[in-house]
This record gives sequence, structure tokens and C-alpha cells, in this order.
Amino acid sequence: VFILKPRFEVDRIDNEVTVDVELPERPLPDLRVHMSSHQMLITSGADSEGRQLFRILRFSEKVDMDAVQTAFVGDRLRIMLSLKNA
Repeated sequence: VFILKPRFEVDRIDNEVTVDVELPERPLPDLRVHMSSHQMLITSGADSEGRQLFRILRFSEKVDMDAVQTAFVGDRLRIMLSLKNA
């Protein structure tokens, strides 16, 4: 298995955070976003070439778990979330 750690960009305005994750050209199976109070884990299953996505992002402030949304925007995965106590 070959682990992909994609590039990402983080934009923050007040307590609203947008994370854009660059995805490979070929789709990866079982793409998932796992959230905890202070980190986000993005994973996928292995594709036919043995490539698998794995990326961890950590947040210094607590994430509002009820305010997380995801969307595909072009060749990127966009994750929008809110931080508590910002």
C-alpha cells in the first residue's frame, strides 16, 4: 500500500474554518472524514494501484461536532466547520 498525504489549505474567519484537501486525479474508494474534538482524520480505502489516502489535521481549539459539513468542489474535498470558544 502506498500512503498519500494530500496537500491542503486552511482558511479561518473568526470561528469558521474551511479546509480544502487536494484529491488525486483518480477517485479513491471509501473516502471518509473522521472528526474528534481537536482533530480530523481523512482516509480512504486502497485503489487498484494500492494507493490509500491518510491525513490528520489538528486544531488548537475544540471543534463544534454539530457544525461540520463536507462537499466536493472540483478536484478538492472541502470541509467546513466551526470552532468553539473562538
